[in-house]
Amino acid sequence: MSQRHSIGPLQQAFAHFEKGDIQQAHKGCVSLIQAGEKVGEAYHLLAQINVSVGQLHKAAELCKHAIAHKNLVEFRVLLCKVYALLGQTDGVIAIANTVQVEAIQTPIHADTLGVALSTCNEHARALVYFSAAVNAPNPTPN
Repeated sequence: MSQRHSIGPLQQAFAHFEKGDIQQAHKGCVSLIQAGEKVGEAYHLLAQINVSVGQLHKAAELCKHAIAHKNLVEFRVLLCKVYALLGQTDGVIAIANTVQVEAIQTPIHADTLGVALSTCNEHARALVYFSAAVNAPNPTPN
């Protein structure tokens, strides 16, 4: 009898998103939120989906919901990116002020914060995050 490796609903939604199946990814996230499971993560994925289709104001609101449920660095990094895309300098700076470079665990998150700060002419601060991105160890796959 073969064992089938099953993945959870959040991973399924993310897999749909990675394949470009936005509708299925969205549906999976909504189901998780309605069930009260992985709510912060589901809102975060919904925010990523909305960024991918250019719904930046909606993405910002979804990021805030994600942060309200689970205040993770990666959620704040995405919100910072969205604020940068919207040209909301005050939002970028406010969120960047809540993320210590030592708390960032992946090079892409450090780079994203650096880019967001650069869009606000905060180049000296951005360099700190860029340096962290360059000097970070390669992440190991889960």
